[in-house]
Amino acid sequence: MSCPLSREKIDAICSEAVTSLLKEPVYEHDTILKLNKEAIRFVLSALNKDASSYKWIVNSTVVQKLPAGHPTAGVTASQAASWDCERDGFLVVKKSSPVVGITLTITFVSF
Repeated sequence: MSCPLSREKIDAICSEAVTSLLKEPVYEHDTILKLNKEAIRFVLSALNKDASSYKWIVNSTVVQKLPAGHPTAGVTASQAASWDCERDGFLVVKKSSPVVGITLTITFVSF
């Protein structure tokens, strides 16, 4: 599996994409949903610009962090694919703030 972009490039794209999400002072569902959709669109646009010979799939999971002393929120996200192990693959990028944890899964599929 050889990603068409460097890990550093993808991490930088994802960091820029989730900046607004990480700055939110509270978890308000509608706001987080909107910002999450914008982040996914940003990542897809940047990936397509830099490596248009691949198909890209971006999955983003945002988990609300609860205050100390509260039980943690549980979240499960699953993904599966069938592909060519020599040319296709995925990377996971994790970002965090005091309010949310974000996991982005970037999948690349060659034509």
